[in-house]
Amino acid sequence: MDSAAHNAFVHELKTEAAAPILQSVVTQLHNGLPLYKAADVVERLYGLTLSDEDQAGRCASYAAAAVRMFLSQRFGHPLTALTDTAIHPPLVKTEKGWKSKIPNYIGGGFGGRPVSVVGPTTLEIEVSGYGERLKEEGIYVPLAPTRFGVAEGVSAGLKYISESEKPIILTVEGVSRVTRSPIVDFSTEEEAKTAAGRIKAGVRSLNEPEEAGDMFNSIKARADILIAEHGGSLGGMKTVVVGRHLWANFVYEMSGDKYGHEAVTGITRNVVHDIILKEYPMASMRMLAGGLDGDLRPSTQNIRGRKVAASLEITEQMLSKRFGGISAEELHELNQLKQQGNIMLGTPTMAGMAPEILEALFYTLEPPTSPFVSSTVQMSTEIMGDGVLLKATLPNMEVGTVHEAPISEIARECRAIAGNIDGAGNPPGRNAIRMSARIGALTLAGELNQYCQMATGRLGGEAYRKC
Repeated sequence: MDSAAHNAFVHELKTEAAAPILQSVVTQLHNGLPLYKAADVVERLYGLTLSDEDQAGRCASYAAAAVRMFLSQRFGHPLTALTDTAIHPPLVKTEKGWKSKIPNYIGGGFGGRPVSVVGPTTLEIEVSGYGERLKEEGIYVPLAPTRFGVAEGVSAGLKYISESEKPIILTVEGVSRVTRSPIVDFSTEEEAKTAAGRIKAGVRSLNEPEEAGDMFNSIKARADILIAEHGGSLGGMKTVVVGRHLWANFVYEMSGDKYGHEAVTGITRNVVHDIILKEYPMASMRMLAGGLDGDLRPSTQNIRGRKVAASLEITEQMLSKRFGGISAEELHELNQLKQQGNIMLGTPTMAGMAPEILEALFYTLEPPTSPFVSSTVQMSTEIMGDGVLLKATLPNMEVGTVHEAPISEIARECRAIAGNIDGAGNPPGRNAIRMSARIGALTLAGELNQYCQMATGRLGGEAYRKC
């Protein structure tokens, strides 16, 4: 579609938006009509025929306009950029005729990535360390997936969750740490093992100082002195020995406003030189870039680092309706087999759909960090009576949306849809809590849908349309 044709198309949508017939669709959305049913109402009210590709495209476009109007009115934010970049969404032919290949499409497709929106859902958030609980209802989240099936999977998962009447429970824990991992090369394997035994804090709780090796006490004392001016302390260490090589992961707990990344590199190098190499003068050291488990450092305006755990109780009723009637034990076994397969494939910290959900969300909200910084996801199940507790844990979620990088107008509108996560009117760090909670919830919903497909043998292809 060239610019002239696109401008004419957008003008048509804006003109049609004033029509009473489209306004009636918006009213129904305000009254609880699910987003995915907007196209069905448009088809009926306009008398369109989905067997005709042109009429089906018009139906999808009008439905997108209705959803945009609904979201704009609900959140009090004009979605001008999304409207101006709206195009005829791609269609797919089904048994019932042509339909949009992008569920709940709202714009962004002309000169950018198509944006869809999923929801609503309810979140119950426990904020560790803040002593508070948040409950947010009617949450909508925009996605810009790089492949078809991502938004559909999340939408399906949220639909199943709404049927169960069980909310997604989220625990959001602040993480403010920087890690550094030097390698110390010893003369012999035995010497490396001996040194590791003298540095065994972090394997056990630091609240039990008698458990710490004698060398760790000296390391911590020296590191704490050097890192104090940067508002931090050495929280713990973990060592791994392979042959005569010892990996020592230094975990610094940071509380000040200074960035500190370059500082901890030099501090770690100095501590190893002053303590470990002094004890073992024949050993040598090599610094690695970064740490073994990520840097989640607070900034002045927004505490970015978060550990997010999203859990959902899958009841016996949901097992019967959505999982083909399998038992709680069978679903638990399915998860164990999936995790074993991930280990065999070399992807033990990756859930099936989670990285793509993160990518789709980050493309719409445009936080300053890459989604792959936070792409570690661990799925677990726990039998609870006749049901199962399904849990998604994202231990290294890095989010930050306050004045840290320029963003597009589409991203600004998407942040408004996601619920004021750009920091306006929020206490420090609250926007990061709310954004990370949404990420956890959507990850869990997408994985729930995949577990449904695995349990019923309908994984792949058009399976989501039949669930």
